[in-house]
Amino acid sequence: MFNGVSVSIINDTIYSKGFLKDKKALIPTGEMTFRTKGANFSNAVFMENGQGTKVIQINNMYFEKGGFLSVFILRVIFFGALLITIVSAVTFIGWLINWLKKELTISAFLLRIMPFLALVSFVIGIVALQMLFMGEMKQFSIMNGLSLTFYISLLLFPILSVASLIMLLFKKQKMNAWLQSWLIISAVFACSLAYVFFNYGFIGLKLWEY
Repeated sequence: MFNGVSVSIINDTIYSKGFLKDKKALIPTGEMTFRTKGANFSNAVFMENGQGTKVIQINNMYFEKGGFLSVFILRVIFFGALLITIVSAVTFIGWLINWLKKELTISAFLLRIMPFLALVSFVIGIVALQMLFMGEMKQFSIMNGLSLTFYISLLLFPILSVASLIMLLFKKQKMNAWLQSWLIISAVFACSLAYVFFNYGFIGLKLWEY
């Protein structure tokens, strides 16, 4: 999603460009092999995998050819969900105060915060994964607090996402149209992100089994 590269040809020179990075010229060293500027050996190769998909390997990093639109949609979903999480964190505080002041019923309060809770569970899981990467590699092969947090959080993520969307679509409570639209959009982004991570095999992933 963010660690991909785009390949282009400008004035008979092939360039690779990482997400939010500068272009790098690929200098030919042989048939379908290249090196980047400053490298003393071939560190890039174009080939096809067993399924016939065109791939490129640069510095031991493997990339399969994909459509620009699909990558763009993935980034919109991710950054949209991130923006919604930040905004929802502010509104959550307001709704919490209203609930504590008994201006909101518990059901109305839960209805409003469900999409936020879904996205928070996702954030917690990703933070736990990042903390695992920052530690020793042997932590991945054992069941510990971080790997369990990652597993449980990413299991709750799609459950809360789908539940929030269903609750909002079939709600029986009166709600401002703008607020309802915002909450439904939030739930749709959460469900979309959950589907993406399910499709990539992250949902239900037990890191200690690998």
